[in-house]
Amino acid sequence: MLGLPRRRQLVLCGSLGAAYFGAAVLGILLTRNLGGIATIWPASGVLLATLILSWRGHWPGYLATVAIASVAANMVGGASAPVAAAYTIANICEGLLAATLLRQEGARHVSVLRFGSLVRLLGASAIAGLLSATLATLLTGGTTGFFLSWMCTVFLGMMITTPLLLALVSLTERGTRADIVRKTAPEATLIGLATLAVSLITFGQTSLPILFLPPFAVLAATYRLGPFGAAASVMIVAITGAFLTGEGSGPIQFIGGTEAMRFYFLQFYLLVLLLSAFPIAVLLNARTRLIRKLENANTMLSQAEMIAAVGHWRLNMVQKTLFWSPEVYRIYGLPQGSAVVPNEGLNAFLEEDRIAIEAVLEKSMATGAPFDFEGRIVRPDGSIRIVRSYGQPEFNMKGEATAMFGIFRDITRDVQARAQLLEARELAEEATAAALRLANTDELTDLPNRRRTIAALTEAVELAESTGEAMSVAIFDIDRFKAINDTYGHDVGDEIIVHVAQTAARSVREQDLVGRLGGEEFVIILPIADAATARGVAERVRTSIERADKNNAALPSATISVGVATFSPGCDADTLLRRADKALYEAKNSGRNTLRFAA
Repeated sequence: MLGLPRRRQLVLCGSLGAAYFGAAVLGILLTRNLGGIATIWPASGVLLATLILSWRGHWPGYLATVAIASVAANMVGGASAPVAAAYTIANICEGLLAATLLRQEGARHVSVLRFGSLVRLLGASAIAGLLSATLATLLTGGTTGFFLSWMCTVFLGMMITTPLLLALVSLTERGTRADIVRKTAPEATLIGLATLAVSLITFGQTSLPILFLPPFAVLAATYRLGPFGAAASVMIVAITGAFLTGEGSGPIQFIGGTEAMRFYFLQFYLLVLLLSAFPIAVLLNARTRLIRKLENANTMLSQAEMIAAVGHWRLNMVQKTLFWSPEVYRIYGLPQGSAVVPNEGLNAFLEEDRIAIEAVLEKSMATGAPFDFEGRIVRPDGSIRIVRSYGQPEFNMKGEATAMFGIFRDITRDVQARAQLLEARELAEEATAAALRLANTDELTDLPNRRRTIAALTEAVELAESTGEAMSVAIFDIDRFKAINDTYGHDVGDEIIVHVAQTAARSVREQDLVGRLGGEEFVIILPIADAATARGVAERVRTSIERADKNNAALPSATISVGVATFSPGCDADTLLRRADKALYEAKNSGRNTLRFAA
């Protein structure tokens, strides 16, 4: 640790020791009957981040500090001195190996904001976890389960904690980023609290298997805060999930098998969550970099336009001479200083442009008004440049035109840029339209997807509420679809779904909307439809599918059951949908291939 004042050395080592001890104790607190192995070991990430951010010459002092903190934390957690030493050796080796792998290029800082860096961090963490698990297992005589859990624990600790600490350091190491930190802190706090709330709701109960909720919070944090948000939100989910799962709560309890298997599943869940969030964070960061590059390019373009060299010319009509500045020669593609005659400039323009330019100049001389024209010139090498010239005539005391003065600019790039901008705008509009369609269309059936269908239903209900007109909704699904899948395979099942969707779409009225909720379940939104109309449309759909399937030998026979509900004042979309769904179940319980109307 040469090169640093002794007091600063002590402060840094003390801070690292305290941070590692605290992270290790936290990991031990999350230990749940897995041979002393925690679900996540954030201390591994603390050590790796420290080694990444420091010079190699400082590593021995940091490693010694971490060794003391690790032994102390493990002994506080109930481990014997030999076991604590074995764990410490494994943890020291893992951090040293991961840092060495990441610092091969000699750079002082390793960023996780780029895809390549993220992949290197993932690989280094995996290799370090493998080494650490092997050492810990050999030194303590652990089982295969101990080995797998230790490796996942270390890997998660590095992949979650290291990016989090690196992101924090990158936000605070420069004074110019103080405003960014100040503006981001409130939002980050709210997102963190929201993620904690979602985690508590998910893992604080055992009634519902709602493990799908935390990914929404993680994705929101990733979108708003980038890699920092991804790492921080996964850390919150990991700590909350590990603690509550250890207390016998949370959806993990639905997993069968031993308690160890449930914790393996939790680790796998956290791993998938992490590997889903980080690529998105990297892509968002890449998008931000591209936007900044575009902004910088636009700024430099503006500056270049301000200081761009503009040629000038002067035609002396009395002396019959023509003067060009060096920039005009460059634009025309002629050697600077070569002799030019008065008509040479005009003769270089394309004929159709030259005729229009001559008319502009003649009018300017006749009226004394300034002139402004654009045209295309042909250079000696055959290339064509688009130019613009504007200026005004000069007059003597008698009011006679004696000369013309103007500036000369090559606007070829500007014209091309305008064309490219127009093309880019058209492409962007096409891409936006395509993206909207993809976002609202079911990929398999080409019908409106669940999101679009629910939105359309909400709009239809609100319209019926405001106008007093009747409207109805029908839900139907394919009878015994699981048996079809099991018998004929999922490919045939998909063909039946498509066939049913197409038949239903052809059988409804023009103003009706058929959408897919998911799986084999569909919805028909029936605006301006009372009970009789809705029953008629729904029955036509049912019978059309029944007849169509009977006439189609390529597919196994399939029928549908339908539930219909009619809107009543004060009824919202969710209530209407639930009523139709209840009627659907009545239809199924009545033998299927039938229709039931909600009470």
